[in-house]
Amino acid sequence: MAAGAMLVGAVSAVAAQPPAVEWPRVSLVDAVRLALETFPSVGASRAAGDEARAASGEAEAARLPTVTLDASLTQNQEPAPVTPIHGFAPGLTPQFDETLIQGGVSLQYRLFDGGVRSGRIRQARAQVGVADAELDATRQALAARVVSTYLDVLGRREVLDAHDHGLGGGRSDTFR
Repeated sequence: MAAGAMLVGAVSAVAAQPPAVEWPRVSLVDAVRLALETFPSVGASRAAGDEARAASGEAEAARLPTVTLDASLTQNQEPAPVTPIHGFAPGLTPQFDETLIQGGVSLQYRLFDGGVRSGRIRQARAQVGVADAELDATRQALAARVVSTYLDVLGRREVLDAHDHGLGGGRSDTFR
């Protein structure tokens, strides 16, 4: 008799509860797409790929010549020589001025380095391939986790529906 009263009390308590909040339904495809767009591990893998591509571009740039421009401007209180002194003779006196402006341009290009540049370029390209493979692996692992979690939620929902149906509640809003 006491067990029957407890069962009736439990059923009436379940029936008296306010209805659960309705969450928007998300398809499996949308859940996977949203996870791939927003999950931090995918963003970190993308950033690692961007870094590898930048390093590859930097390694490729080593093949190009280097041009350097230098400039300086010096203002003195007293006049100072502003042209080179080529000798000490009466007619070779350098010009004097308070302002000295100097500039220069240099161009460098390495003709032979024993294969160091090409080795660095190959290594950088391989790192890009590794980063791309890691991004694919991260995406696949995340998609597998989302699918597993999604199926777990569906299974639990079916168990809850079966339980509610067994209690006489008969839920009509099954999650499919």
